[in-house]
Amino acid sequence: MPNDNLATTSGLSRNASRAALAASDAVIVACPEYAGGPSGAVKNAFDWIVGSAELYRHPVALLSA
Repeated sequence: MPNDNLATTSGLSRNASRAALAASDAVIVACPEYAGGPSGAVKNAFDWIVGSAELYRHPVALLSA
């Protein structure tokens, strides 16, 4: 998950994450199952990104097991 509040250089910044999503042909998200579905962090990530246009017309798959 991108986090611009961290003072480290590891991980993707918010803008880099959005640019990577916009440049992709499709998105596959794989996560462990938590209480019968994706974790809260994954749900929050989708809530965060769905408010912008990066996933518009991109096929998205969510794998949870």
